[in-house]
Amino acid sequence: MKKSCNVENMTKLVEALESGNYKQTTGTLCNGESFCCLGVATYLYGKEKTYNWETYSSGGFRLFRNLKTNTDLIETNVLLPEVQDWLGIDQENPELYFEDGWIQAATLNDEGLSFKEIAKAFRETYL
Repeated sequence: MKKSCNVENMTKLVEALESGNYKQTTGTLCNGESFCCLGVATYLYGKEKTYNWETYSSGGFRLFRNLKTNTDLIETNVLLPEVQDWLGIDQENPELYFEDGWIQAATLNDEGLSFKEIAKAFRETYL
């Protein structure tokens, strides 16, 4: 049984992860031009909402700054509540079905699975 989500936005995330257009990083949502799988979701959300995101470090935290509103959001390496709402899910680090079990998306990313492999897990879990 599939988990519920906003199918349109989850499809955008899965297709973005499959596209090969994003460089992958670990341990953070975004590091310059590289993203973790949850960072791609955050980027897509901001792009759709016409936000212009930038990241920077401050006091040991990586922050996202919304240049449209000039507000900062502390990055906790998980999905911001706004991004969770956009995807239609209620988990900051979604549990995905992978190899006959459940594992968090950031764990798959940080253990070195490719975006295409992670996209497959998102697809099998939600779509």
